[in-house]
Order: sequence, then C-alpha cells, then structure tokens
Amino acid sequence: MLMDLEPLIVARLAAIPSLLGAYGAAEFAAVSKAGKPSPCAYVLYGGYRPVQVGDDGLAARVEESWMVVLSLKSASPAQGPNPVRAAARPEVAAVLNAFMGWTPDARSYKAFKLAAAPRPEVEAARLLLPVVFTVEHVINVDT
Repeated sequence: MLMDLEPLIVARLAAIPSLLGAYGAAEFAAVSKAGKPSPCAYVLYGGYRPVQVGDDGLAARVEESWMVVLSLKSASPAQGPNPVRAAARPEVAAVLNAFMGWTPDARSYKAFKLAAAPRPEVEAARLLLPVVFTVEHVINVDT
C-alpha cells in the first residue's frame, strides 16, 4: 500500500558502510536534539500522486516520493574551508549508487528514479542534504 517502503529503504541505507546510522521519520523529528553519529541518513515519506486510475476506481498506479536526508558534520579544519561539503561528496555518491535504478523486492514496484529535492540546510559544521527519489507501483483495493 502507501508508505510500505520505509523499512526497506532504511535497511538499504544501513548497508552503506560509510553511514553510521539509518533512521526513519520518527528520529528525524528530533534531529537537532538526537546527537546521532555522523554521517547518517534519515528516510522521510514525501507523499504520492496518482499516475493512472482504473475506470472502476478500484486500482491505481501511483508515484510515491521518498526523501533520504544525509546528516553530515565536521569540525576538522584539515579538510579545507568547508569540511562538511568535502565530506558530502562520497556520501551522496553512495546513496545515489544504492537507490538509482533499484527495484524493491515487493510486488508491482518499478525502479527508483532521482527527483527534484529541496535545498539543503547548511550550518557552520553541519549539513542536512536531501536526496529525493520517486517510485511507481500499483494499488488494488479488496472488494
């Protein structure tokens, strides 16, 4: 149904060796207080849009949006004037490699596609960088 992929996405992020944690939306709500080790990632559901609806209204193809928010911190002056941005490149590459073209092992899901994302939140030693994906699947209601 809708929002079913969160545990699969979190598990896929957890398999990225360089990430020190992968969390769902509940942990993101308290991200400023959480003190989670960095780099880590949070998974947020971005909603859905109907792509096609059957004439009887009992089936629909929908496109869901999922946001992976990378949380990156750095206090190392050895990495140059913007150490957080320097740290972001390999983590973004790892997320893109893990999700672009990935097809979940669940019925009727198509491959993940990269989508437009909101601007990152930048602080002195921290960066919250969103990476957004869409995925289509079919929903059928039981009659």
